[in-house]
Amino acid sequence: MIIASVRLAASASDFVRGACNVDREFLASIDDGDGGPVVRVRGDIDLATAEAFAAAVDRALSRSSRLVIDLSEVGFVGSTGLSVLVRAYHASGRVKEGIELRFPSAALLRTLEISGIDELLTIVE
Repeated sequence: MIIASVRLAASASDFVRGACNVDREFLASIDDGDGGPVVRVRGDIDLATAEAFAAAVDRALSRSSRLVIDLSEVGFVGSTGLSVLVRAYHASGRVKEGIELRFPSAALLRTLEISGIDELLTIVE
């Protein structure tokens, strides 16, 4: 079930990199997994998409206190997206095993380490 779909113009990071991608898309969907809901995300989680990401995470957490978030198609998570992850941790009862982040890229994994979120959530590479 697709919870959020957002089509965006180029992001600021696209301009900084010199690669103006004028047609980005963000999708967040919820599927049923073995141990609970799985939020599958495609696209960057930034200021423009964090609200849609939060809506998907909140909806999934309304079904279960255990949640898997598949980050395999996410290239970037900004501070607003990291905030959503911290709120999810609190909503799941502050249990590290409550939220599992699957398949983050090396760059995203580094962001999770620098922010300390890797100490709060289970990460599966």
